Amino acid sequence: MALLPYTSEPGERSLEGATERISNVAGPFYDLWNFDKCPVDLLPWVAWSLSIDDWDSDWPESAKRLACKNAVDIHRHKGTRQSVQAIIEPYGGLANIVEWWQKDTPGIAHTFTVDFHASAGQVAPEELSKVVAAITKVKPVRSHFTATNASAHTGVIVATAWATIINLQVA
Repeated sequence: MALLPYTSEPGERSLEGATERISNVAGPFYDLWNFDKCPVDLLPWVAWSLSIDDWDSDWPESAKRLACKNAVDIHRHKGTRQSVQAIIEPYGGLANIVEWWQKDTPGIAHTFTVDFHASAGQVAPEELSKVVAAITKVKPVRSHFTATNASAHTGVIVATAWATIINLQVA
C-alpha cells in the first residue's frame, strides 16, 4: 500500500518500496533483548549494541549470555570494584579482589590485587591476558593492579604449584 501522493518522484517511490519490505522480514525481534532466548549467532550484534568492550567470539555460549546480561550494570558502575567483579564473571568469576586498604598492612594507595582461586583451576595464560585487558577497561583510571593466577595440583607421586603474576602499571 503506497502512502505517498501520486505526485511523488521516482526516487521517493523507490525508497518507499525498499523500506516497505522491512515490515515483511520475519525475525525473533522479541527474543533479541531476552538474553536467554536470543539466537547465539545474533549475540555479537546485541553485544555491539550494548557497547560491550571485551567481547570474545571464543567464549562459550553461557559466557556470552552472561556478558550481555551484565553489560548495563558494568557501564553503570564502570570505575568501581563492582564493575571489576562483573567483568571477571564470564571468565569463571572465581577471583578475590583485595584493595590496598583491605590488607593487614595498608599497601600503596589506589592499588588492588586480583587473585584467581587455586581451587577453581588455573586460568590459561592467554585467558589471563584477556582478563587483565578487560579489567583495565573498567577499573578506576587512577588505580593500578596486580593479577595473580595460582594453581595447586597434587598427585600420588608429584605435587607442583606455580603462579603467574602480571603487574600492570598505567600512568
